[in-house]
Amino acid sequence: MSKVKKKELYNLDMTLAKFILPRLKAYRKNPVGAPFIDNEDVPKKMRYKGELPDDGEVDEFFYARWDYVLGEMIHGFKGAIKNDSSDRTNNGLRLFGRYFRGLWQ
Repeated sequence: MSKVKKKELYNLDMTLAKFILPRLKAYRKNPVGAPFIDNEDVPKKMRYKGELPDDGEVDEFFYARWDYVLGEMIHGFKGAIKNDSSDRTNNGLRLFGRYFRGLWQ
């Protein structure tokens, strides 16, 4: 097991944000797939028309929605590092938690 430095535990949120941010940026440049994104998490123009597909079908905004969510996550972690508590920063951090399992390659 790796040794955790005590100073890393102070402001652990900042330690984690500084670790996660560059990795999210790199992931956004090299995604392999994308999860289904709920309509409430993207702007109206990017939302699914009708019900969400359940058979693996994708529409023209499928990958754009994921890119948008990744951008919001990145904004959230940048804001966290700057100690910004705006709604957009908080939403980006919320989206990270919500779509954490979608960060696979």
